[in-house]
Amino acid sequence: MTYQNRVVAFIFIPLGLGNLVFALLLPFLLQDRVLGFLLMGIPMLFGAAVLLPHGIAAACTRMEIDESGLKLAVPGWRGFPVPPARKASLLWDEVLAVRNRTEIYGLTILPVALAIPFPVNVFAIDTTRGRFIMGGKSVWLPRAIREIANRSGRPVRFEGEVHVTIFRTLLHGAPGWQEISPEEVPGRVPF
Repeated sequence: MTYQNRVVAFIFIPLGLGNLVFALLLPFLLQDRVLGFLLMGIPMLFGAAVLLPHGIAAACTRMEIDESGLKLAVPGWRGFPVPPARKASLLWDEVLAVRNRTEIYGLTILPVALAIPFPVNVFAIDTTRGRFIMGGKSVWLPRAIREIANRSGRPVRFEGEVHVTIFRTLLHGAPGWQEISPEEVPGRVPF
């Protein structure tokens, strides 16, 4: 079984590029260049900054699940997908845990919340070769994670909610995950 989401890439990448090009052309097209750029260009640049990484990540994300194991190609995660993709080919006994949490992002400066917080459903697959983190509202991701949990014999562990600001995430990365002790991994002998 192969899980990928190329449709999102084919929609988001052209939209992101269109936003970027149009935002850069606005000062040359409008009479009031500064006001036009502030009112239309900056929001379009923000749209491009969101759409392009999501589109590129969707283009390179792929999970292949079969009887012997799992092949992953997933982008990094800093509150949103960051290319390039990390790749691994794993056997089912290399999967240590399958985890899920909700990261709630907000924009806070001092004690004032400037935007409505938005939740992102995030999954992590802990393996003997590291942690692979995926998030977002992809149609196939929850199905693929359930399939990985079933085949590896590691039930999905829900780890609650984590509140974080956007600026902290962009500067320092997404919040860390709890480490799993060898005793928590079924079928594993502690070191």
